[in-house]
Amino acid sequence: MLHAYPAFPAFAGRLAAFGTTAKWATLLMVVIGAGMASLACLKKHMSAGKA
Repeated sequence: MLHAYPAFPAFAGRLAAFGTTAKWATLLMVVIGAGMASLACLKKHMSAGKA
């Protein structure tokens, strides 16, 4: 984008915005997945202690 600075292409702006949104969506999915895995592990650990 710096190479074409005076004539900033609109497509590059849309692509950068999409990349930012995709980054945060991926991060959110990873955090939710890690939380779910942690809860499943904790549940398994707690039920193994009762047996």
